Amino acid sequence: MAAESQLEGKLVRYAGMVKIYTRKFTSPGQRSVPDRVFVQGRTLFLEVKAAGKKPTDAQMDEIDAINNAGGFATWVDNAVAGMNFLDSMHIPDFAMRKKVNMQNYWTHEKRL
Repeated sequence: MAAESQLEGKLVRYAGMVKIYTRKFTSPGQRSVPDRVFVQGRTLFLEVKAAGKKPTDAQMDEIDAINNAGGFATWVDNAVAGMNFLDSMHIPDFAMRKKVNMQNYWTHEKRL
């Protein structure tokens, strides 16, 4: 858990430096929601995992539900990937959708 919170802290500090609004995301009565919400022209929900860890099936189901509803949601397990997603928040929707889908696709392949 400490590794996750340290990574989350790095991403929050980076978001502040590049002027991306962020808040801890919780949903009372709903488990497995992503850890953070970032907003800069669009909204990105981000699940933060410790290095080498993957989201649970329930977390991936929630990420899928957000994406299927037209939102943007994914997960990261390192600062470089997290900063890369935050830097991508200004790119066109189709490019952001491709980026999110690629990250989530490989996770689904490994779950099967």
